[in-house]
Amino acid sequence: MTLDRRQLLLTATAAGLTAAAPLSALAAATGPVADPKLAALFDAFVDEMLHNSPESATSKGLDTGDRAGLKSRLSDASAAGRAREVAAYADRRRRLAAIDRAGLTGQDVTLYDTVLYAQDMGAQGGKFSYGLDGANPYVISQQNGAIFGIPEFLNSQHAINTKADADAYLARLEALAGVMDQEGERVRADSAAGVVPPDYLLANALGQMAKARAVPADQTRLVRSLAERAAAKGVVGDYAAQASAIVSGKLFPALDRQIAALTASQAK
Repeated sequence: MTLDRRQLLLTATAAGLTAAAPLSALAAATGPVADPKLAALFDAFVDEMLHNSPESATSKGLDTGDRAGLKSRLSDASAAGRAREVAAYADRRRRLAAIDRAGLTGQDVTLYDTVLYAQDMGAQGGKFSYGLDGANPYVISQQNGAIFGIPEFLNSQHAINTKADADAYLARLEALAGVMDQEGERVRADSAAGVVPPDYLLANALGQMAKARAVPADQTRLVRSLAERAAAKGVVGDYAAQASAIVSGKLFPALDRQIAALTASQAK
């Protein structure tokens, strides 16, 4: 396993869970994992996490070849998806613990401990029935939510070089509406359980959402990014019209539903 793959592994397992995860130990590591069983297990972990987080595959340039299908997908944001993610941390922790730490040497010991720690932290997030994870209690706030993060992700990390890339962008655009509805369902469930962001966070989030909703569909960054980059690469297709139709017909209604869910939370 290369240093880049180890970095991906630790980033994917620990990001968003705890700032205290010892990621610096990974950056200091050099050379391959010596123990073949540990190396194979880490590779399996990476493959699993890429499958569950297509955005990570794209950001690392690993949504190609056998993983090309990941470029058309977004992560599952539903409550069931979160439960599966927590269970996956626990399962990886179990599989890693089956390797005898006493038989490892050198940097393998540090990597083993670091990855095990990250899996423990991820699994502990399952103790909370709400929010994104154990460190972030709100699915949507002025900083969290697909409508805030995915447009920038698509613009800056989803490369457009071929027709397949542009078509994958459209597929992700359609998927975004579903992700937003999954988030809205969780907001309503969390609110019913008494988990509501402070009023000033709600006001900020709703203000940002209203601002995004006020932009004509064909002028949104989601549409212009695809159309302009496809044209620059000579990719043939009326991508502006297709993307605009998705934004106006699917994303805006999903955004309206999220705004309604957060507005209802303000009463609490």
